Amino acid sequence: MKPTKIIILTICALLVTCAVIQGFAASESTVFGDVSSKDWFAPVVLDAYQRGIINGYPDGSFRPEKQVSYAEFLAMSMNLEKMQPIENLTHWAEAYYRSAINRGIISASDFGMQDLDKTIPREHMALILSGLIKARGKDYSAVQSPFSDTTDSTCRNEIALCSAAGVLSGYPDGSFKPANGLKRSEAASAVMKYVALLDSELITGGKVAKIYENGSLLVVNNDGSYEMYYGNNMYMEAEAPDPKEDRDAGSLIRDDHKNILDQVLASAKISGASGSYTFTYTQPQIPDRYHFATDLHVFKKNSQGGADAVFFENSDSGWIMHPENYDPSARTVTLKLSGITDIQEKSVIFKLQIYDILDEHTLESGEGATYVYSTDFDGSTQFVCEAARYYNGEIKDYRSVDNSHCPAFCW
Repeated sequence: MKPTKIIILTICALLVTCAVIQGFAASESTVFGDVSSKDWFAPVVLDAYQRGIINGYPDGSFRPEKQVSYAEFLAMSMNLEKMQPIENLTHWAEAYYRSAINRGIISASDFGMQDLDKTIPREHMALILSGLIKARGKDYSAVQSPFSDTTDSTCRNEIALCSAAGVLSGYPDGSFKPANGLKRSEAASAVMKYVALLDSELITGGKVAKIYENGSLLVVNNDGSYEMYYGNNMYMEAEAPDPKEDRDAGSLIRDDHKNILDQVLASAKISGASGSYTFTYTQPQIPDRYHFATDLHVFKKNSQGGADAVFFENSDSGWIMHPENYDPSARTVTLKLSGITDIQEKSVIFKLQIYDILDEHTLESGEGATYVYSTDFDGSTQFVCEAARYYNGEIKDYRSVDNSHCPAFCW
């Protein structure tokens, strides 16, 4: 009887093991509720998700049949690119668009800023990917398109290049359908084939985590360590990247910091008449662990068209909790702008900063936030938001600009 028991127990163990394995595979393949492990695009969607290249929607869906805009595809395909900060953005994907133009991946004549929210056709998917491939020094210019319907496409050469590189494929009937709108499933597949092309450059294995403008690659190895790959089999040890380095500054400011800065900025105002202007703001209760400071600058135009400072006040001479002109009963700070005539003709800059101190001995910044609100001589306004945090032994700064933001400080 013992052999029978052993056989039964073995079969049960195998069934449980299979169930666990199947359940694990299913859970990995179905990160999104509308992506089945049986879908042809499931593996690439999972890989793209795990590498932070794509995200789903708040309801947990991926929406594989949804068409993709120019903005969305630029964000997907250039997700690994290390881009320089760009100010005065008017669209959330403008940084990707302008970076692609600056690097020669596309030209401004291919499509414009006004097209970013339009559906991208499949031929322009090839246009962007071919630009990225050529930027890596890959040359497939002599190839012919294998598809039956790309002869009249303005992007036929780019389609042929991407096909030769193994990044794009067509439909079972031999067509490419260049004018068709690109679907999210197709976009994920094409982008991950491009990423696989990058990975193939790495002779020691690993995966590309970041692409720098000079062509070097940040690589994450199978053991979790990082290296910089410079080409020609040249590697150098590297630190893990800051996971927030490409994030917008506004999203990195802590809520408690933002709440204080918002209150101060909303209360700030200049009142009075020429020669007797007064600047006031309300200062909320600030915890002892914070350091808070404000700067106010007023400029006038000089005869050369430049700017001369006519007023400057810094509340922060010693990182004091409250400036000398603070009224604790009203919680207001008052500055007399004596001698200033016609504030409408002046340029005004109001800067607010708040910091936590990580170490009272070294005074290294733990986390901090800065607002800079300004009006120019012509009355135009600009709002700059900066986040700072202590990461991996150094101060990391993040900056964003919003010219359309006009809080209560407009007079």
